[in-house]
Amino acid sequence: MSYPAVFVGRTLAMARGHASCPRGWHLTDVQQVLGCGEDVFDAAWDRVRTWQMHNCTAAHVGDQPPAEVGQVVSIQFRPGGVRVGPRNNPCVVVDVVDTVEPDGSCVRALIYGTLDGHAECGEEAFVLTLHTDGTVVGRCVAFSRQAWWVAKCGRPLAQRMQKAAAAAYVRAMVRP
Repeated sequence: MSYPAVFVGRTLAMARGHASCPRGWHLTDVQQVLGCGEDVFDAAWDRVRTWQMHNCTAAHVGDQPPAEVGQVVSIQFRPGGVRVGPRNNPCVVVDVVDTVEPDGSCVRALIYGTLDGHAECGEEAFVLTLHTDGTVVGRCVAFSRQAWWVAKCGRPLAQRMQKAAAAAYVRAMVRP
């Protein structure tokens, strides 16, 4: 991991309201209602866990098996088809969650953390919640610091790009 082990899993705790962004790290948090019902929830989860969500955005992981803990993926950022940043941005899946919360809502999440060589340093969680009223909410929560020297020099732009990527991930949970 390219970030402190004590922070592993923190993004899900942040999404649940049980933790805050680590001091000195940048928070990205984007959520949106994706629709209603178990079919929407299941379809969105399939897009997240099979990496379709990523491959429909500028962050490509290529052909990968469904996400599982310990799986290493390499993300290539290609907005508009042009590669941006390091050729490979390695991440490792640190958790895959499928649980029922105390309030009865169902939560599924994929969480990965960056490895050395990634343009950023930190963790990102893709969280789906099926609320008891049937509403499905998609969310992307991350904490990060820039690791690549170009991103460090252009930190405000890098942070805006990360927020735009998070919004694209959430939109891609339900549509290409």
